[in-house]
Amino acid sequence: MGLFAYEGRKLLRNPLTLVLLAVLLVAGLAQPLYDVYQYRTVNQTYQDRNIEQIIAEYEKMSYSPLLTSMSGSEYQALADERENQERVVPDELLVYFDTPINQYFSLSNVSFYRENGYALSEVLAGSSEGSDRLRCVQSLKRAMNTLARNGQRDSYEYLVLEQQVDMMEAAGVTGVQYNHFWVELEETTSGIMLPLAAVLVLLLSGAFSREYDTGMYRILTATPMGKRRSMFCKVGISLLLGVGTALLALLLPAAIYLGLGTPEGWNAPLSQLGEGWFTYTPYDLQVWQYFLYKLLFVCLGMAAVALMASFFSLLTRSALYASTVSLLLLFTAYGALFVTDSDTVFSWFSLTYALNPRMIFSDYVSFWLPGDGILLYPDAMIIFLVVLSGLFLLLIWLWYSRCWGNRSHR
Repeated sequence: MGLFAYEGRKLLRNPLTLVLLAVLLVAGLAQPLYDVYQYRTVNQTYQDRNIEQIIAEYEKMSYSPLLTSMSGSEYQALADERENQERVVPDELLVYFDTPINQYFSLSNVSFYRENGYALSEVLAGSSEGSDRLRCVQSLKRAMNTLARNGQRDSYEYLVLEQQVDMMEAAGVTGVQYNHFWVELEETTSGIMLPLAAVLVLLLSGAFSREYDTGMYRILTATPMGKRRSMFCKVGISLLLGVGTALLALLLPAAIYLGLGTPEGWNAPLSQLGEGWFTYTPYDLQVWQYFLYKLLFVCLGMAAVALMASFFSLLTRSALYASTVSLLLLFTAYGALFVTDSDTVFSWFSLTYALNPRMIFSDYVSFWLPGDGILLYPDAMIIFLVVLSGLFLLLIWLWYSRCWGNRSHR
């Protein structure tokens, strides 16, 4: 326990720790508190109204696609006139976008998009989405019909499309839900995890390399017990900082939004959470279930980041090299997207996406298994993160035992 505390104190004395704590404080407290304050002041005139009544009024107007009767020029003129709106909405619905019912997406839009896709430019100004892309139910069924006519009903492609249609229909959208603080919680926590992971990399890149700089490794590895305990303590502290950072960064905003704000909308369909984030999600999840999945993925991702930074600190014996390599691997998805201009296996299976579960659950992605089996993306990502963490842990053990310990006696 003494060595564990010693390793912890060394890391906590690092000035980067103060940066980490400051970012946590700002991300976990400032934005949620400001949002709750806005809700309680700007929207004060609506506080006496029952949320169920507001939803009932809103729901009466939300069962037909918005603005479909307008021509493109009329729509664009309205979009220019209301440039500060999140999106263009009819006059009779504008009032609801300044109230606690702020949904960003109405029930009718979500249902219409999931079934038919975007209707050219009539719904979202500047949208480049096409209705023929294999995301909405109708485009999926058209692709299935084409395969069936070509005698490919037994193909893997047909099986994947069929599963996607079944999942999307099972995860149908029913009713308008009050989601304001759940939307804010998703927005706040999605934007902060990658910066926190980058700070964690900088913090842990000296976990092993610093011992070479100071010569302390000769003392710590003087005995076999010292070698083992030193490694276990460093790895334990790294994992504790990684997982602890993830939990604090997610749970602090949740406590503020759902404690000082309101937990209503916890049972809303995932497809209604945010404007366009999960419109085409095939997963039959409620927002609270998605948040638990998000906790799992972010904790696994931050654990993998911590082990990765620790391994490269041990391998390179240089904090600069360790942080450079780790940061490049952390942002792999952005590099892959820059090179290929599309999602590939290098972006799907990256720490970048692991720390932003919105990318995992927003669309249908699957992988072929022997025997015509299908592995869904969330399951594949969990396997990837567990294997990656285990690999880094094994490499730390092998490299430390066979290299560092032997060199300490030369």
